[in-house]
Amino acid sequence: MEWLRANLARLHPDHTRIARAALWLFVFTFIAKLAGAGREIAIAWRFGRGPEVDAYNLAIMLSLWLPLTIYSVMTVVLVPALVRLRSARKPQDLRFSREVTGAAVALGVFLSVATWMLAPALAQAFAAELPRETGQLAQGMLRSFAPLALLTLLIAAEASRLQAAQDHRYALAEGFPPLAVGLFVVAWTSSDTLPLIVGTLAGFAWQTWWLARHARDPSGGSRRMAFGLRAPHWSELWRGALAMGAGHFAMSFIQPIDQWFAAGVGTGAIATLGYTNRVIALGMALGATVISRATLPVFAEGVARGDAQLVRTHALSWAGWMLLVGMVAAGVLWLLSPWLVAILFERGAFSPADTQAVAEALRWGVWQLPPYLAGLVLVSQLASEGRYSVIGVIAFLNITVKGACTSFFVDHLGLTGILLATVVMYSVAALSFWCAVVSGPRRNFRC
Repeated sequence: MEWLRANLARLHPDHTRIARAALWLFVFTFIAKLAGAGREIAIAWRFGRGPEVDAYNLAIMLSLWLPLTIYSVMTVVLVPALVRLRSARKPQDLRFSREVTGAAVALGVFLSVATWMLAPALAQAFAAELPRETGQLAQGMLRSFAPLALLTLLIAAEASRLQAAQDHRYALAEGFPPLAVGLFVVAWTSSDTLPLIVGTLAGFAWQTWWLARHARDPSGGSRRMAFGLRAPHWSELWRGALAMGAGHFAMSFIQPIDQWFAAGVGTGAIATLGYTNRVIALGMALGATVISRATLPVFAEGVARGDAQLVRTHALSWAGWMLLVGMVAAGVLWLLSPWLVAILFERGAFSPADTQAVAEALRWGVWQLPPYLAGLVLVSQLASEGRYSVIGVIAFLNITVKGACTSFFVDHLGLTGILLATVVMYSVAALSFWCAVVSGPRRNFRC
């Protein structure tokens, strides 16, 4: 105990802060993901792998595809900027914070209208290989989900404020949408898709309202909204946002690519992929998302106070540990996948044959966890230094690797080839991020 106490005392305070933040984020994210697991259990009980699940997965993916991409960019670019603003009380800082909300509203309204108008064309394009009933269901759901674009961008703005303040309750609120869907599916007596639609909309509205109540302006001002981009901070932010946006836009094609190839495999493949990805997402959220959100504000503060080299060392250390944790987690999930899928989903319309199909896909997909865990820590370090162009370049590399590997593997392995391609993609990305962090800001790469 004395040896342990002495070694803990020698740790840099940043390690302690990251560990404390990771612990709280783990607790809140675990609760939120329990709600997500409950939603999947309820959907599996009610619909199995039927056309309603294919349509729901397609509609929710298409409605949130671009908004979630923008959410990711806003988080990585806004959080370091908001960290720097927290100690300021200047009028231009107040203006910038209000304009962030105004920009989220304006862009959200535009995307919501575009989603509603393009719903028939999108549904027809992505459901072309599926039965006609599935395509019609997806089109109706997609139009109903049009307001999710506005709600998602408002959530992004409020969650970024809370993350910059290291107030981790925003992670808890991520469980509101799946909780609402699960409750509506269980309580609704009819067998149509209306509970999926109403529950999703109600859950996102609940999350938006709750975050708006608890978020505080980082510079201490009022929460009024302002339209326009007149604050001086936008010029710096735009450079990072454009580079990150281009990269994340490229990465946003991963899920549509997977859905496209899965639709070609046959009926039920999209549902199988959806169940598989939701189990994997639980591990990612409890590991990768937790540690990424814990490190970004701390790394940003370290760079702001002039300790960039120390932050780089800390990032490499945390990335190594997360790679090891991911390998252990992937091994455990590989062993337990049939039992885990049966416990989560095998009831009602979800048969033992469905369990076998999802478990087989899951055993291939879990190996994306180690490189994904390590890569997100390194992304936090690069973002804290403002090296958004490097992140963008690696994102374009990712989508190239993903597309080529998926096209090759799916012909030989079917649905499991889609998941193997994702493993290869994240491995290449983690290696690239590691090279970029080691080389530092003066050079692009040095391995």
